[in-house]
Amino acid sequence: MLKLAVRAEYRIKGRCSRHPAYNPVKDEQGGIRGGCKSCHELLNAYWAYVALRKAMEEFETTAQPFLAIKKPRKRAQSALPQPHQHCPSQPCGTARPKMAI
Repeated sequence: MLKLAVRAEYRIKGRCSRHPAYNPVKDEQGGIRGGCKSCHELLNAYWAYVALRKAMEEFETTAQPFLAIKKPRKRAQSALPQPHQHCPSQPCGTARPKMAI
């Protein structure tokens, strides 16, 4: 049985020191000036982020039919005999005393 509870959050906050206006989301590869390594690394990190999100969404859609929401079980009644009125502290196993008429 596979039990999995995952919550992943992945954010990148980074800027190129030479090109602070470069945004890999909007500019992609065409916005990289002069073959800057930092801008390329930001773009690679963004692509990795997109791939991770896609993989997580695919997993959720494929695993959804196999997930079962379990309801809590009802508690079973105790197998021990219940205490009588003449011995309330613990079950004694003896029959109740008969009342004289």
